[in-house]
Amino acid sequence: MKRTWFGYLLVLLCSFQLMYGQADSTFYSNKINKLNHLKTGGLVLTGVGTGLAIAGAAILIDLPSGYWSGDYTYDYTEKDEWDYLFQAVGGVVCTVLGVGMMAGGLTMTGIASKKIRFYQEQKTKLSLGIIVTPNRQGFTLTYRF
Repeated sequence: MKRTWFGYLLVLLCSFQLMYGQADSTFYSNKINKLNHLKTGGLVLTGVGTGLAIAGAAILIDLPSGYWSGDYTYDYTEKDEWDYLFQAVGGVVCTVLGVGMMAGGLTMTGIASKKIRFYQEQKTKLSLGIIVTPNRQGFTLTYRF
């Protein structure tokens, strides 16, 4: 009778290990994989935003020296005025979008990095195993903190 109950308990723990231990590890691995994609997307967004902000700043720097104050030191036509207006609007839009993309990308990268570390720690925290050797038989339960 004791051997039968021990056999049932052994089968139960083996199935528990297969269901809980592997599924839990797979769950954390899938989370880490998705968060790595989020982190990569954040880095790409940060890079594109940085380039866009630099391009917008370069466009604004290329405007005439007195454009913002209205003190033009040379003659210009109405066509030049419209060109400078579109250049100024384009530069401001590029700079604002670039800074926004940089902020969003840095936020995504930071959140993903923090959660990746958390799930990697959780993945190695709890382990359940079975010891089956000729000299020793039993179960192990390890919790690291």
